[in-house]
Amino acid sequence: MSKSSNADESADIKELKEQVKLLSTKVEEMEKIQGKKPRKPRDPNAKPNPYVEFTKKKHAEFKKDGLHKDKNMSEKAKIIGELWKTEKEKSDN
Repeated sequence: MSKSSNADESADIKELKEQVKLLSTKVEEMEKIQGKKPRKPRDPNAKPNPYVEFTKKKHAEFKKDGLHKDKNMSEKAKIIGELWKTEKEKSDN
């Protein structure tokens, strides 16, 4: 390669680096503008929702009574979901 082609390549590389810098700053600006809303801090004293309390109770019952030992966590969750559904229907009626 000749010196002029090396100079052209280095000039092209410098130009590309400048373009990357410009684009990255634009992306950062857009992220600031479109940024996510900050989450509200969770109240540590807040009562968990009823479904969470129900699942904790049922998991404890399953463990204590030795029920569904052969099932994995997702299968147990499906069972608990069905139990929750029937309990909710009973309370609504």
